[in-house]
Amino acid sequence: RAVHPGRVLWLDGGDTWHGTNPVNFSQGASMVEVLSAAGLDAMVLGNHDFNYGIETLRRRVEEARFPVLAANVVTAEGELLVGATALLDAGGLKVGVLGLSTQDTPFTTHPGNVAGLRFDDPVEVAGRLVPQLAAEADLVVALTHLGYESDRELALAVPGIDVIVGGHSHTLLAQPVKVGETLIVQAHEWGKYLGVLRLTVDGGEVIAYEGGLVPITPEIPGNERLAQLIAGWEDRLSEFLDEVVGETAVRLDGEREQVRRMETNLGNLVADVVRETAAADIALVNGGGIRRSVPPGPITLGTVYEVLPFENTVVGLLLTGEQVLAALENGVSRYPEMQGRFPQVSGLSFAFDPSAPP
Repeated sequence: RAVHPGRVLWLDGGDTWHGTNPVNFSQGASMVEVLSAAGLDAMVLGNHDFNYGIETLRRRVEEARFPVLAANVVTAEGELLVGATALLDAGGLKVGVLGLSTQDTPFTTHPGNVAGLRFDDPVEVAGRLVPQLAAEADLVVALTHLGYESDRELALAVPGIDVIVGGHSHTLLAQPVKVGETLIVQAHEWGKYLGVLRLTVDGGEVIAYEGGLVPITPEIPGNERLAQLIAGWEDRLSEFLDEVVGETAVRLDGEREQVRRMETNLGNLVADVVRETAAADIALVNGGGIRRSVPPGPITLGTVYEVLPFENTVVGLLLTGEQVLAALENGVSRYPEMQGRFPQVSGLSFAFDPSAPP
């Protein structure tokens, strides 16, 4: 913004109000405060932004000093949960932004967090709203939390979208991808990169573009005001979270690329603890619920919460062999995709054929 005052828009692709301990323990309030102070222009709701329930989500939306969008999320009363679109000013250029959230949300957060909500087909919703937005704006941007493949389908199905700024699939797009007449960008995951897209617009048409990813590294100068806000939230939790509760002699592997595709030692440990806690014969844990690795050395309570941030409940069930097989089949049905359903197990072993049909 300092380089091109008023000509830069900062958009966020969702899953923003959950992740680190200060964010989880404040139920997203710390992130909303920091992003508001930093000048975010708009965000779309990701599936993990529902993790604290609807009423808490509504409070975060009220606190935010930027529009929160999801045009395809509808309440039981038939009303939109949050805004559908926003009209933003980029130095005299009117940019219409449409928010679209994944229909997977009821399966990727606790169902109770979205009880009564309906997640409509994003392509159908975009097909209805994009023409209306195009009539008001010089440029139409779909801000999505759908995943890269769904973004490609959206670009082909709905004409009139100039840019899709995406999230959900953690895709690293080193350069913008053009599908039909639509540019698609996505900046990987967890604040590792800032995605930059520069557009030359003439008469409402994108006549030139360039873009890429800027690595976020410690060498980038910080902002003192934001650093103070972040430190304040971290200080509130430090005494509680710094308590040492264990230690490990080896690295415990919780990397996303591993726990969503194969058995790991950390997946085994978590599944073993679940089985012992439930006094069960076997335990199944979805790999996507494990969110980071643990280095050798002391383990703090904060590390435990970072590994397992979702406050899930251990449940014991009486299952038939057929039901166990069905659960395992579901767990490996999308392999080798990095799906959160991949099973980390205890008390059993299994083999599967990735070339066979699910």
